[in-house]
Amino acid sequence: MTTPFIMLVDDEATFVETTAKRLDVRNIETLSAFSGEECLETLKTNQTLDVIVLDVKMPGMGGIETLKKIKEEFPLIEVIMLTGHATVDSAIDGIKLGAYDYLMKPCDIDELIGKVEGAAQKKQAHEEKLSNWGNFMETCTLKELMIPLAEYATISEDANVLEAVNALEAAQRTFNPKRYRHRAVLVLDKENPGAGTPI
Repeated sequence: MTTPFIMLVDDEATFVETTAKRLDVRNIETLSAFSGEECLETLKTNQTLDVIVLDVKMPGMGGIETLKKIKEEFPLIEVIMLTGHATVDSAIDGIKLGAYDYLMKPCDIDELIGKVEGAAQKKQAHEEKLSNWGNFMETCTLKELMIPLAEYATISEDANVLEAVNALEAAQRTFNPKRYRHRAVLVLDKENPGAGTPI
């Protein structure tokens, strides 16, 4: 995993500055913001951030409102909520809104780093999945996705629903489910056995 790139967002300047210095010693690149508004403004030019450590209680735009805007505009960036005893419920609400986790203030630096690394790994895993999906969309041909007609479950047009279900289940057992799952049965036309209608 690459070293996380994070932003600390808290109106307590001393906390932000001290924590940033301690993270810098651990070679963790850190940006600082002292309000929700400043956080969002900084994000516009720093969209490669992995994790935002966000205080719940700040004047002006609070942590929950800031979290909502982050998730609307930058959904892959992970957020860790910082909370005091009085705002634990808000931090839990933040998790319901998409925050990765929360930490109680004052927080142990090793615990903070552990959560930041976990959040960054989650973000990087999401990015990798999106990249793989993009590569698949660009490189996979339709021919690779097609199912040969010979592999379809077939029934006659006189078959009942139970026979159709049984044919479909038999097809599921016969062919490799990792490659695809049958969701259709071909109904063969009595007068033209080579023609079929999927159902």
